[in-house]
Amino acid sequence: MDYLLANFSFGNGPYLKTTALALAINKELRGRGKNPLGIIVPWVYGETQRRIMLEEFQSWSDEEQSLIYLDSHLGSLLKEIFYGNGTFNESLARWTGSHKKIADEMKRCLNNSWTLESLKGGRQKVKGQKIALELTRNPRVSLELAPGFEMTFGSTHEIFQEALKVSSQKINLDPALVKKAAALAQKVDEGSRRRYVSEPGTFSYNAKRRPLDQKETAVPPAVSLKRGKPPDISREGIYVTVSGVPGLERLYQETKKLGLTVYTNNTEAIPGSTHAAPDAIGHPKIKLHFGRCGWGAIGLSQIKEIPIVSPPHDPSDDPEIYFNILSVESLGLGVIWRGQSLKELIETTSKLKDRIREYNSALKKRFGTLDGYAYTAKMILKELDV
Repeated sequence: MDYLLANFSFGNGPYLKTTALALAINKELRGRGKNPLGIIVPWVYGETQRRIMLEEFQSWSDEEQSLIYLDSHLGSLLKEIFYGNGTFNESLARWTGSHKKIADEMKRCLNNSWTLESLKGGRQKVKGQKIALELTRNPRVSLELAPGFEMTFGSTHEIFQEALKVSSQKINLDPALVKKAAALAQKVDEGSRRRYVSEPGTFSYNAKRRPLDQKETAVPPAVSLKRGKPPDISREGIYVTVSGVPGLERLYQETKKLGLTVYTNNTEAIPGSTHAAPDAIGHPKIKLHFGRCGWGAIGLSQIKEIPIVSPPHDPSDDPEIYFNILSVESLGLGVIWRGQSLKELIETTSKLKDRIREYNSALKKRFGTLDGYAYTAKMILKELDV
């Protein structure tokens, strides 16, 4: 068996989206009478990552899921340079300082034989020379062991370059580190044969923006349309995909006063909440979706036609969130929470639903589909002449 390697940035969205694209490629390969690829995913976040992936890809068959393999060694290496505990400045310093060491160690591992753990259980021995394709999402390392294709919402080096143009009141990061990170990101991005930029994306607020280079191609939303059965929601409520945001306690209290339930897929983070898979966001009894302004949360809200409510950007946080917020507000995909009451938020978001439907309709007319994964999978295989 040949394998596909996922190479991504920090957070849940990047590994989920590269895996979703890999599954779409396998579906397309099967449809053409070709053998599917084993999908190697660095195992960065332990059992939490496995649980989230099983939840996200539950609608895929056991046969398809059995081709997904988790690699704890690659995951531990990437975690060393990922944004996690600590400040974003600190993560930039780790990344720019340790990039070469981590990349060299990953290449050494991938050029030998090693054992992986299947997402569904079981183990598989792999030979590095069997890696036939690399899929990336804002990668932090350049591996170049196989043809590489990136699917992103905004390239990392463009995010950092644009961040340098923003005042320190809005993006408060060490300019020297950001400049160094922009140069490194550009070098890493050069490893991709083509870059597919999902619309909407990080810079969709800028109507004057043009493609960075000839590698860039616009594609439909990178949001999974193949999802599991919507959970049974018995009581009206709100859905939360973010925790640890100061002030949310007040919203939770207002939720109780309005007789609403707080649903989430992480009940440990929100005491008193009720568990439900993210597909609950599209349920008619869900009044509002509160999530961090990353494209996993934004895209799911968009495809479910439920406006997202997001906390404002912290100037010391990932600058991508700053630009994402500009796009969400300018396109009318959601609302930024700046102290509004829950009742106000529900009233405001209800007025945006028609706007989102119109936006999705325009995207479908432009691309012929809203399935960015299937669309991009076909383009990648065409590029590879498969």
